[in-house]
Amino acid sequence: MELRPLDNAAAAASRDRRPFPDDVAASLSYLANLIDESIRIRGTGIGVREWAATFLGIDPTEVNVTSSTPTLLVSQLMALALADDLEAHRPVGTIGSDQEEAPDWVKLELGEVTTRVPCELAASYAAGGLILPPVVVQVTKPYNSPGLAFRVYSKAEHVPAAEAYLEALRERGLTRTNPFKDRTLETITTQMGLTFKVLTAVPTARADVVLPDRIWSDIDRNVHGLYRALDQLRAADLACNRGVLLAGPPGTGKTALCRALAHELEGKVTVIFCDAATVQHQVRELYKQMRYLAPALIVMEDVDLVVGDRNAGATGSLLEFLVALDGAMSDHQGVVTVATTNDPRSIDPAAKRSARFDVLIEVPAPDPAGRAAILARYLRGLDVEGAVDIDRVAAATGGFSGADLRELVSDAVLHAAGGPDAAVTTTLLVKLALKRRSSVRTGFYL
Repeated sequence: MELRPLDNAAAAASRDRRPFPDDVAASLSYLANLIDESIRIRGTGIGVREWAATFLGIDPTEVNVTSSTPTLLVSQLMALALADDLEAHRPVGTIGSDQEEAPDWVKLELGEVTTRVPCELAASYAAGGLILPPVVVQVTKPYNSPGLAFRVYSKAEHVPAAEAYLEALRERGLTRTNPFKDRTLETITTQMGLTFKVLTAVPTARADVVLPDRIWSDIDRNVHGLYRALDQLRAADLACNRGVLLAGPPGTGKTALCRALAHELEGKVTVIFCDAATVQHQVRELYKQMRYLAPALIVMEDVDLVVGDRNAGATGSLLEFLVALDGAMSDHQGVVTVATTNDPRSIDPAAKRSARFDVLIEVPAPDPAGRAAILARYLRGLDVEGAVDIDRVAAATGGFSGADLRELVSDAVLHAAGGPDAAVTTTLLVKLALKRRSSVRTGFYL
């Protein structure tokens, strides 16, 4: 038979083939060695079960494995607790995924602090070293599964002690070593599941967000009020969660309101800002984690991505979102969800009932007094005293949102930077405002 070289496509396909699994590769290696002794037998490391059996002095078939495979967040917390154990109790020996691999640790970012946790490690402990009986404790990354898996290898008579250790590890992870609780977080959706990153939030004071007093009154009652009355609500068997929907045109201050609210609650409750992927795909998982992070404030922007009116053809995870929001499946308490939308009519009616979004707060475009206050806010850092009649500019900017007014002042500063005699004045601001009003706005707001 004639042997021909592979063409380019075939060669590329050959290079792209995935390697054989270890057990298959080892078998082929032994077969190749039988055919030709010059071919070295492929080395294979002793697996954790065999390593544990040798340490425990029993046959591998007699080793009992006690396992726990928690969610990604809980597994991170358990890994922190395990790291504490590894530091406090020196093991007899450690290996990685097998005896030939070194243990693998990964970084876990916790705001200003970065720590390391084990993600692929097995540690052997003699009797009394970690718990009373001898055991091997393992943390590993399961294939195509969120989180980490924790295992304790022991003799049959020591299984109850192994189960108790894993339960204690979980409890310590969720309580004393939970670095996410009462912090400001953002959600991160990865291929492995939902996790959180600690944020250093930009402080936003309520005084810097110009909104009608009635809006702040509604926020105080529905958000701060729930946290204050949480014990009373529980005792009376009343709803311990609340949903607040902020609705209004783009640029009216909905996002700034959420940031000010988060700043007021910082360090008192867990504040969670959700990215779009979480809102669309991980809502149920998010609310499951509230068992460990509540009391909490969840902030979702442009929530109509998932709760659009089904009668208007909206699709997606509407049902999953509604079930998660009212706590029917996730068993959470003490959670306030604040969501934003540009158009409340686009929200499915099922989302706007009690126990989901309990209250709708309209955030309108500012009136003349509001526009004057916003202009004063953005002009106060400029040397314009006596040069700008704020009331006159406010009168000329009817229909402008807070974002529009900010852009107006920015545009004026850029125009004024054109020469030594230029300045931000009433005339310039009014001229630019009239120009902006005459412009035809097209397309969608982002």
